[in-house]
Amino acid sequence: MASNNQGQIDSDLKYAKHLDINADQGISLRLSATSDVAELHGILAANREHLEEFQHLEIGDITIETVEQSVNKMLKNMSNGSRLQYRIVTNNAIAGSVTLYDRTAKTAKMGYWVSKDYKGKGYAATAAHRLAEYSFNELGLESILLEIDPRNVRSERVAELLGAHVTSTVGTEEVNGRTLNFRTWEIVP
Repeated sequence: MASNNQGQIDSDLKYAKHLDINADQGISLRLSATSDVAELHGILAANREHLEEFQHLEIGDITIETVEQSVNKMLKNMSNGSRLQYRIVTNNAIAGSVTLYDRTAKTAKMGYWVSKDYKGKGYAATAAHRLAEYSFNELGLESILLEIDPRNVRSERVAELLGAHVTSTVGTEEVNGRTLNFRTWEIVP
C-alpha cells in the first residue's frame, strides 16, 4: 500500500501546474524553481526578522549558496512527492510561498508566508485557498492541517477565512534554541 500511495503522489506531482487565481486579485501561483534563487535571497534577507518570528523553520545563514541549497532541497522533495511548493507572484515579483508538506494519500500540512511588503493584502489567504481547492479537487486530499503560533493573529485569520477549525491547542517545537507554541487547525472540503 505504501508504494501505491507514493506512486499516486509521484503521479500527482508530474501533473502539478501553474495555478490560476482570479485575475482581479493580481496574483498567481507558480511552481518553485531554481530561477527563484536570486530574488528569494533578497526577499529572505530583507524579511528575516519578519519571517522568523512565527515560522517553525530554521532560516539560518542567508547567502546565495544557502538559498540555492534550500531551493534544491525543496525541488528534490517535490520530485519525491513529499512536498509541493508554489511561489505567490504579483507583478512578476515573488510576494511569498505556499507549501504542502508531510503529505500522505489523504492529508497534508500547509504553510504559507508573505514578505512584509505584501502582508495584509489578502495574498496568503487567496494563495492558501487556491492550493487547498487544488489539493481537494485534483489531488484527492481529505484534510489539510495548519500549525499556527497563537500569537500570529494574521495567520489565524487566514485559517478562519479558509474555514479551518482548531483541532488541538497544545503543541511545541524547538527551533533555533527557542520554543514555539502552535495550535493545529484543520481544513476539510
